[in-house]
Amino acid sequence: MLFVVIDSDCYVLGTLMNLCVTRFRGHKMIGAINGGFGLALCKETHPELVILDTDLRDCDGFTLVPKLRRLCPNVKILAFSQSCDRFTAYRAQSAALDGYLYKRRSAPADLVSAMRRVLAGHRYFDPFISTVQASLRDDPFAFNKLLSDRELELLGEIGTGRSNAEVAKIFRVSPSTVNNHRSAIMDKLSIHRTADLMRFAAENGITRLCQRQEFNELRTIKDPGEAWNCFRAPGETKAD
Repeated sequence: MLFVVIDSDCYVLGTLMNLCVTRFRGHKMIGAINGGFGLALCKETHPELVILDTDLRDCDGFTLVPKLRRLCPNVKILAFSQSCDRFTAYRAQSAALDGYLYKRRSAPADLVSAMRRVLAGHRYFDPFISTVQASLRDDPFAFNKLLSDRELELLGEIGTGRSNAEVAKIFRVSPSTVNNHRSAIMDKLSIHRTADLMRFAAENGITRLCQRQEFNELRTIKDPGEAWNCFRAPGETKAD
């Protein structure tokens, strides 16, 4: 059985490699330090499980989920993230994930348990993300019930302090269109000042959308040995 870890934190990669050796004997785990490499790795190896960091440096990890599903229809995907804000909880609930684990509150035993449950065909969402998801479900004024997906995208950019002209350039619309959306968003949220809108976006994690550059092209691996990158389980050699 093969596992792929996509995580920009080298320390996490190394820790997971050692965990695989000690808790999943006989299985292989390969690491990728960015989304582009991770996609290419999965295309080449077709793993049974992908452990995915949603806060990758080169891209938004959530956008990799549908791409992974297309490349490996039967793969299990377990998100392993340091984010647990309301917007991340909303996206985790909407994404085609098999599980979600919050890095900052998870011990190695929690990860092993989550991996085993997901591999057995069950879903696993840890108590922290589940609690935030429940609060969204119970809140009649939660942002996901008031704003459309398009408005949330725009709010992600507006929330960073960008002007109407700057946001318009990103979305290839006119500044007046952005201004109309800005006014509609503020009305729906009952927010009357731009500073308060920016604070709302930041506190709910909505600005996370535009803090990373999207990775759109799938990298091709010419040398199969390259798929091992610089991370592999101790004692492992390159695949034949």
